[in-house]
Amino acid sequence: MPSHILDFNNGAAWTSKESLIDHYAEKSSTPSKYGIHKRPGALRTAKAKEHPRRTSGLVAFVVLVPIFLGVLGQALEKRSKESKLDGDLNSFNATSRMNATATSPTLASPINTFPLSSSHGTTHKFSFGGSPTSSAAGTGATLSPSTSRTSCFPLGSAKLPSSGTPSISRDDWWCDSDLMYGFMGWSYPLESSDCSDLSNGYAKINQDLAAMKARGASMVRIYAPECRQLSVWENLVKACIQNNLGLIPMVWWGFSGNQNLWKTGQSNIYSLFTTSQYASIAPYVVHSASFGSEPIGDQVDGGATQFVSDLQNFKAKMNGWGISVGISEDWDRTQDGMAMNTSSGALGPVGLLVQANTDIVHAHVMPYYHPDETPYVTDALPYTKSYLAWLQANVQQPILITETMWASTMGFHARGYMDEQIGMGSFQQYWKGFAASCSMWKQYKAGWVFHTFQDTFEPGFGLLTIDNQPKISPFKPTTC
Repeated sequence: MPSHILDFNNGAAWTSKESLIDHYAEKSSTPSKYGIHKRPGALRTAKAKEHPRRTSGLVAFVVLVPIFLGVLGQALEKRSKESKLDGDLNSFNATSRMNATATSPTLASPINTFPLSSSHGTTHKFSFGGSPTSSAAGTGATLSPSTSRTSCFPLGSAKLPSSGTPSISRDDWWCDSDLMYGFMGWSYPLESSDCSDLSNGYAKINQDLAAMKARGASMVRIYAPECRQLSVWENLVKACIQNNLGLIPMVWWGFSGNQNLWKTGQSNIYSLFTTSQYASIAPYVVHSASFGSEPIGDQVDGGATQFVSDLQNFKAKMNGWGISVGISEDWDRTQDGMAMNTSSGALGPVGLLVQANTDIVHAHVMPYYHPDETPYVTDALPYTKSYLAWLQANVQQPILITETMWASTMGFHARGYMDEQIGMGSFQQYWKGFAASCSMWKQYKAGWVFHTFQDTFEPGFGLLTIDNQPKISPFKPTTC
């Protein structure tokens, strides 16, 4: 998820960190579902909520009338979008959905229902199906059948060779998806488009991955790879081999106005498995791949119809190398068709198409950006548990939380409401809570990565400051 920066043009807010965020100046500005803007750029306003106890009489009238008019306008806009989406999906269903059904996992039949109450008293009803599966029919792609955490990669004793490939099949190499729960590693932004920048070079990448490994990482998830060349993927694979880490690459649409650059990035991910010097070992290093970061919310690729078609093609290609595919996304988006805005909480029309064309959930679980539901950091874990139950019930695929965060400092990532919960104390409480929740991760067979490793590209989110000082020390989550 791109940075949520409250005011790029506020000189006072940026005085000490200008050098870190100059690269944001060219980024576009796109509305977010949270009432703030998702792309950093010019001044943006957050739709902060007024606490009920602070509004009365004329103040309430002045505040509520514009809100009512705003909500009415949003409802009309949403209806217009949904009508367009229906038209897109109707035209798409005649071809791509038939193909998706023939080449993708069959939806599990619900076998039980249970009520789930949120911490705010709202009760949702979910259908719960059987165990998540990851096989892609007709491709042989799986998220690995190894059943022991003691010997499989990347959790056990299995070690990537410095040359050649492991002597066993990829399926036997990787740990089973049911074993991939708890802390997995870090989200690693590579937001410089200059492929010669130190951040894209092997020395820096290897240094960072070694530091992650020392803190208990098993995998590294790549975020916002602005360099689209093969070299960055080769540097990552080389560093992963050196540090015995799994890799999750990403097809990235990007911050720039050129929204076709994703094709170059995708092509060079393919090259990693074909023409690269690491082609033979790449399937043993790459765990799974993300096709975009919040691509549905950002409406990339011209909308859902074209996006799902390209997702289907990407999945078919990656499955050929045994690599499972997901999209790094908020699966609970109701206004974008990912989820239904009903008490059942089921998948919406776009969600069903995405589900049919993915093997794994790369979930964005972000209580930080849901201040209406999680105003306090203490609300974060109940929210996360509720979200995991919803994913398990409705998507029925292996779950890896690829983006979750809390900011340690004000000024870079606004929540839009309850910003007083931003700070080092809340940051530490959030991540210590995640690290101590092994029973929850094991219950839902869910893994998670820390977004992000360092503050360099996403100020305030990193475990380490720009000076490589840890904000939580020690932070090495116990293996669940």
